[in-house]
Amino acid sequence: MFSRKRAHGKVVHFATYQFQGRQVQELVGTDKREAQRIEASRKC
Repeated sequence: MFSRKRAHGKVVHFATYQFQGRQVQELVGTDKREAQRIEASRKC
């Protein structure tokens, strides 16, 4: 999981996981805990 700051100051979070042998970054939104949950569920 990683975070980026948007131009207007909002912080958005991405979940990263492996899919078909490639690393994928999925934009989750502004909720950090939700990003952590999504990343954990995708890694299974």
